[in-house]
Amino acid sequence: MTRLVVLILPLLLLCGCVPDLGLSTGGGKSANDGEGLNGVIGLATGPFLVLDLSSGAVTSLAEAVPSAVEYKGTKMLFRRISSNGNDFFVGVFEVTQGQWSRIAGTASAPWTTVTPAPSWLAAATAPTKPAFNLSSDAVNAAVTSFNAAHGTQLGIPSDGEWTFACAAGSSTTWSWGANTGSPAVLAGRAVVRESQLGVVGTRVVGGTAANGFGLYDMHGNVWEWTGAGTHVRGGSWYDPAWTARTANQAGADDDADLDSSVAHVLVGVRLTIKP
Repeated sequence: MTRLVVLILPLLLLCGCVPDLGLSTGGGKSANDGEGLNGVIGLATGPFLVLDLSSGAVTSLAEAVPSAVEYKGTKMLFRRISSNGNDFFVGVFEVTQGQWSRIAGTASAPWTTVTPAPSWLAAATAPTKPAFNLSSDAVNAAVTSFNAAHGTQLGIPSDGEWTFACAAGSSTTWSWGANTGSPAVLAGRAVVRESQLGVVGTRVVGGTAANGFGLYDMHGNVWEWTGAGTHVRGGSWYDPAWTARTANQAGADDDADLDSSVAHVLVGVRLTIKP
């Protein structure tokens, strides 16, 4: 059954008709609540990197105010994560449509080319909402070209990096604890089906509480590519809350992983960077 779900997922995503999928699940760590991190963050656990998407310049900050609009458009904010003595920097937000246009070029707007166009497409289109309808091949091609032009080292997080960043040191299933809670509770923590409350499509990144590492939308909004580009993690706005569990991924542990060349209408990406 799991293999069948993985095989049909790309087709269902492309037509915008995703049901309650039985994606593979498992126990695992998730993030601390982190509601207190919506203001100034960074003093407790280390510095940030800021990437200017126009010049390619990378600067270090001891603290950051993630609500700054520039971090959803002209610049990208990355948080240092320390895992067993190894450090990596992961995007505080999912890549927005405005950022994707700066990384891949203004002619690249995959979210406008969904066929057939779902009824919610216009509602999901905005510079500060996550880029979607991305294939991992397209992401890799875009960051490879950007890196070559600017001397940066952008990339897709590995499965392990993504899981550790989402867990943020906690052993609960979601960032808010072991249970999904009521729709009202979910609304402040994850953009998933139960929390949409009549809203159709993605929401502006960073609109819910951050996890314990100060990362936003690790649960919901859009699925995120990880690893070699055949897995997606974190669930989406269209999916029920259980798909957004930290350990939940589509395309893993099956003979038929997701096709890295296929763009998926509910899938975007969160990037890493090496200084």
